[in-house]
Amino acid sequence: MSYGAKAENLKSEGDILLGSLYICLSATMFAVAGVAVKSAVADIGPVVLVFWRNVLSFFLIIAVILASSRYSVKEFATKKIKFHMARAVFSMMVLYSYFYAVSKLSLGTAVLFLSTGPIFIPILALVFFKHLSDREVWIGIFIAFVGVSLIVRPTSVFISSGILFGLISGLFGGASTLTIWSMSNTESAVKQLFYFSIFCVVLSIPLAFWQWKWPAVDTYLPIAVLGVSTTLAQYFLSKGFSLAPADKIYTWNYLSIVISSLAAYIGWGEKLGALTIAGMVFVVIGARMATLKFKRRAMQGS
Repeated sequence: MSYGAKAENLKSEGDILLGSLYICLSATMFAVAGVAVKSAVADIGPVVLVFWRNVLSFFLIIAVILASSRYSVKEFATKKIKFHMARAVFSMMVLYSYFYAVSKLSLGTAVLFLSTGPIFIPILALVFFKHLSDREVWIGIFIAFVGVSLIVRPTSVFISSGILFGLISGLFGGASTLTIWSMSNTESAVKQLFYFSIFCVVLSIPLAFWQWKWPAVDTYLPIAVLGVSTTLAQYFLSKGFSLAPADKIYTWNYLSIVISSLAAYIGWGEKLGALTIAGMVFVVIGARMATLKFKRRAMQGS
């Protein structure tokens, strides 16, 4: 092997290591966000909490753009405004349903359902893009849904509203991911976050004022933590994927489930049963299998 090839391999290994670190930071921030939601949602409810989260995130992103000399107005011109709008709509549905699920379920379980997004991606791709995935993808989806069934364990044909909205958050999370992939070739991460923050603020205003309630003094800190942590989570996620292939580092994103469950146990005494833990393991394995094979094939254009 030549010196140049060795250097390139070392660079790739370093990028994967650094990319994995960013994904771990993102997962940690998502877990922190879950703790903040758990603390605040009992006071002001999911709808108003989403509004405050969007407002804080918007001002943070605008502040970063204005403070940086790297960005000019022309860099934010776009021909994919419909994709940005679709991502915002899907992400808003994720936030509303996830925040509601957190208010009804244990934090670890709610984060787990949010993390089911990857297993919905091949299903949505088949329905809307007529993209039939490989057999391994569907095996992964089956394994993941076995894991979900271990967690849900419905005693009748009905499931709780918390579980339902948890699954909805995963479904729309998958739709949002597909939208991001569809415009990632031309839209930078900063541009995506810029339009995302604007649309989310606008979309969250009507429902927020319909159910408006000023937060209690004790709720301001969790709201601030939520705004900062979710913004940092999105930044670290984009940064990690810009350094290394998603299929090599994505698994670290499931670290948020472990951190959230640990935080919920320490903060609220929430315990996870053996079946729930087993279900989480199945979901992570299945989602990993489905995402890896699906994304690899999508990148190859087959």
